[in-house]
Amino acid sequence: MALALKFCWARSFALSATGGLLLPLLVGCASQGPLRPPSLQLPNLAESLVAQRVGDHAELAWTTPGTTTDGERIKGPTIANVCLEERPGAAVATVPVMTKTAKRGKKTTQLVPAGPMPACISVQQLPVIPGPTKTTLELAPALRTGPVKVVAYRVELSNANGRSAGESRPVYAAAGAAPAAVEAMTIVPRRGSAVVEWKANSEASLVQLQRTLIATATGPVSDVPKVKQARAGLPFSQPAKEPAREVTLRSEGADATNASGMVDTGVRDGDTYRYIAQRVRTVTLNGQRLELRSVPSAAITFTFHDVFPPKAPAGLVLVPGGGFGESPSIDLSWDANFENDVAGYNVYRSESGSFVKLNAEAVAAPAFRDVHVEPGHTYSYRVTAVDQRRNESAPSVAVSESLRR
Repeated sequence: MALALKFCWARSFALSATGGLLLPLLVGCASQGPLRPPSLQLPNLAESLVAQRVGDHAELAWTTPGTTTDGERIKGPTIANVCLEERPGAAVATVPVMTKTAKRGKKTTQLVPAGPMPACISVQQLPVIPGPTKTTLELAPALRTGPVKVVAYRVELSNANGRSAGESRPVYAAAGAAPAAVEAMTIVPRRGSAVVEWKANSEASLVQLQRTLIATATGPVSDVPKVKQARAGLPFSQPAKEPAREVTLRSEGADATNASGMVDTGVRDGDTYRYIAQRVRTVTLNGQRLELRSVPSAAITFTFHDVFPPKAPAGLVLVPGGGFGESPSIDLSWDANFENDVAGYNVYRSESGSFVKLNAEAVAAPAFRDVHVEPGHTYSYRVTAVDQRRNESAPSVAVSESLRR
């Protein structure tokens, strides 16, 4: 302390340009605070580590921090050491821990070991930079065959001197035989939907489709926001209300694990899509829900053109009118067609000859009054439904009515 004061006092003098000593300057020395040891530049622990099993590989993702354990910006390179702990599912003893996710501060339950962590064998080292980080690990033959079991992954971040603050919390993934890839995928258009089919497989796994919008009727897609939807099934009855760049469709229902097809009603006329399929098998071991995914299928590009007409209207009824001072007429009514894209109806009439359309524009409601009729004549009517693309349905059953004189 005396040394620091002596140094501070010496600094309060200034020398003149000729070397003469001037009077001491009346300056004080601020307190420097407690002395701190130099930073070890240890990177903070990897955050939000996740692992997914895909085919013969494990795909890992995490967030590499940009600061050290002292809160300083990381200087120099950072090396990530990915390690693997092989353990059968029955040997995993875990306790729930509440953690905060990176998205919106939501809390989730994460399973971590209840006791000391076993040795973790290094399987990959790679240089990383702050921010989202991904890597793919090829599994050893013993980890990609046989029954499903649990393995644990951890990530250790080290500085240029090989020092670290320790390993991240473990994340669990599945080892064992993964589902076979989806093969022979085809797409068949039908009214308002596309039927995606593939080669049947006896495996107890679901099939997940990734549909990507790559072009609309006006041109390629470049600025449509990426939106994920999880709603899908057999059948998938509700179409997407707005164009989504990416949509995930997943087979559901009692027979979904053995399904060989899926109905996608989210397609729109003139749009071009790319489909990629994966088999997904879900297992639960010791309270942990794990997924094994097949390698993605070959991509199929498909342009949807809706050239399929609506269903023919049903329930056509005729009621003669007129008399009592009113002009003669015949009122028509029929059951409404509830298909989403029906724009209206056409009404046709015949008087012992061919049918002639009576309306210039599509009739919006399922009703029509024909006032161009005469007593003593017999008229036959039938109606059709028209969609927004002007596809016209087959005609309804013809119904006849006579007007009395």
